[in-house]
Amino acid sequence: AAAAVVAAAFVYDTGDRARAELSEADLHLSVRLGLAAASVFVVIVALVVAPAGPFVRPHPALWRAVFGVSVLYVCFLLGLLFQHPYHMRETLRVLDPQLNTELPERNYATRCSLLDFDALYDNVFDIFVLLHFGGWVVKALMLRNAYVCVALSVLWELIELTFVSLLPNFAECWYDQLIMDVLVCNG
Repeated sequence: AAAAVVAAAFVYDTGDRARAELSEADLHLSVRLGLAAASVFVVIVALVVAPAGPFVRPHPALWRAVFGVSVLYVCFLLGLLFQHPYHMRETLRVLDPQLNTELPERNYATRCSLLDFDALYDNVFDIFVLLHFGGWVVKALMLRNAYVCVALSVLWELIELTFVSLLPNFAECWYDQLIMDVLVCNG
């Protein structure tokens, strides 16, 4: 309970300083600061009040903080659920001003020759290769079973093949799907 009082005092003091420095035109910044302060408060309260979960390593307090962050995330999603799509986009732009800009479309299955070294280099050193590997690491840490992780990875590649007609970005070169995704990043 004492930690919750200290957290409340910290949040109030931070908000008091922010209100003194902000002008009326800084709506996005004030909303961002308010959401950050509320998030810190909820996580600190979750550290103190949340029940101990099934995980004990590295420390139960870490898992209570993760629980607090997940509660915040669900509350944020519930709040967005009742917004008009325009207001939802504007709310997300408060969190990241670069949102709502159109991203360039990239087709991964246009230059699939192994002799085209520029295309091979672009496909091998793509950000999604790192993301595939990071997803594999997270799956391996959660599931701790290599056979299940490989099965999930192969099934995901089958899902990508299934939905190529709906999402053209799922189309990949054969060596990207077979060698990079299944054998290297998820093997």
